[in-house]
This record gives sequence, structure tokens and C-alpha cells, in this order.
Amino acid sequence: MIKIFGNLWGNSFAMDIILETERLYLRKPVIEDIEEYSKYNEREEFYRYIHIDVPNKKSTEEFVKLILDEDNADNKESYYFVLIEKAENKFLGDVQIHVKPNKEHIAGLGYSINP
Repeated sequence: MIKIFGNLWGNSFAMDIILETERLYLRKPVIEDIEEYSKYNEREEFYRYIHIDVPNKKSTEEFVKLILDEDNADNKESYYFVLIEKAENKFLGDVQIHVKPNKEHIAGLGYSINP
């Protein structure tokens, strides 16, 4: 069973959305997630097929702070969620939704999984 909490209307999301399944749930990121992001985000093998510099502790912290700031923006275009395994409360990764509110109605979905 999948439960969705929150509201969707028009072209905007109400970001209190939490999606919950029998084994997993999505929630908004919090500043305390920096350590969990670091566990996989700073691993060189994580970027084997992504040609960017491997982040370090400082850039991971800046990234998490950036997504938290974006969550409070008036004209939000990016939405971030973390994926948690319920049984062990384990941080499994994150999901991103990027929406460009223009006449083409472009959106993108991305994810990162902690191996």
C-alpha cells in the first residue's frame, strides 16, 4: 500500500508531501542529513559515470544547505526528498524533482542511491 500525505494542485506542489510504502518513506531533507549524504556522496566510485569532481565534506555540507534554502524559496523549481528504510531507519538515498514552469512544461526526476 502507498500513502501520500500533502496536497497537489495546479502547477505547484505543497511540500509537506510524504510518500510512505510498507518498507520505505520519503521525507524532506534536514541539516542532520549531512553525515548520511557524505557516506555515499563523497565516494569516488559513486561518480564513475558522472564526470564531475568528487565532492568533499565542505561541498557536501554546502549542497545540503543549498537544498534546504531552496525549500524555502518563493519560486521553487527543485524539490528534494530523502529515501528512508523504515525497519532500520536507514538513509538509502535521495530523490530530486526539477520543474521548469515555462510554456514547454519541462520537468526532470533524478535519484541517488547509497550502495
